[in-house]
Amino acid sequence: DQRDGKSRIVNLRINCDEKDESRIKQELSNINKEYLEDGTYVFTARTDAISDFLQTMRTLQKTGSCISFLLLLIGVLNFINVMVTGIISRKNEFAVLESIGMTKGQIRKMISFEGLFYAATVGVLVLTLGNAILMIISQLVPSIADYAKFTYPAVQLILLLLLVFIICVSIPPVIYRVISKETVT
Repeated sequence: DQRDGKSRIVNLRINCDEKDESRIKQELSNINKEYLEDGTYVFTARTDAISDFLQTMRTLQKTGSCISFLLLLIGVLNFINVMVTGIISRKNEFAVLESIGMTKGQIRKMISFEGLFYAATVGVLVLTLGNAILMIISQLVPSIADYAKFTYPAVQLILLLLLVFIICVSIPPVIYRVISKETVT
């Protein structure tokens, strides 16, 4: 680059071993201070760029995990709300079932099976529609960011489905137990 008739170095690339990188960066910085009054040149090593990139990726992963946790929490609270509403609205139905001989234990078991049905429906949707969406994303990501590598979240998916099954099977009987203490009349 030539401004004001003076030649200037705009970009300098040096190929070196990683073990020598910090020493070379320090020497360039010393040269910069010695020959330039304003010290305007910035030296960025490849390890610095990689470290910055990895820090950004960790931040994005933490943000994504927080958003996923919030969505999971909202989903669980919505499920609890639906179950409470459903059990309250079916209170008379449960009273009729008890009057013809069904025990509270059998009703809790029936409600648990309903929760199991909800969990199975969620599992089927996640394993079919969810996997189709993941396949599309895995094919799109490399065209957007060639450095990105897609890995299938098998462990997280199994743990999430297990959590969904536990919640869907255990919450409805607890809700029924609390609500069934009130009288129908």
